[in-house]
Amino acid sequence: MKIGANIGSLATPLGNPQNAFILAESGIGPATFVTTLALITLVVLVLTTVVLWSIADGKSMQAVVGVLRMI
Repeated sequence: MKIGANIGSLATPLGNPQNAFILAESGIGPATFVTTLALITLVVLVLTTVVLWSIADGKSMQAVVGVLRMI
């Protein structure tokens, strides 16, 4: 859950203090900020899923797959 929250905050302007600072100082709008970071967030999400998939046992992965199916 904590990993997902951190990945999600990557793409949002107010997800973490660093993003709020970057948004305020960059002069770009929130929509541009989110679309710029959307691809990076997707890549990080996929890489994290692969890593967790590779280190988790079968029972844990069944739980992950169950959560992903709800999305």
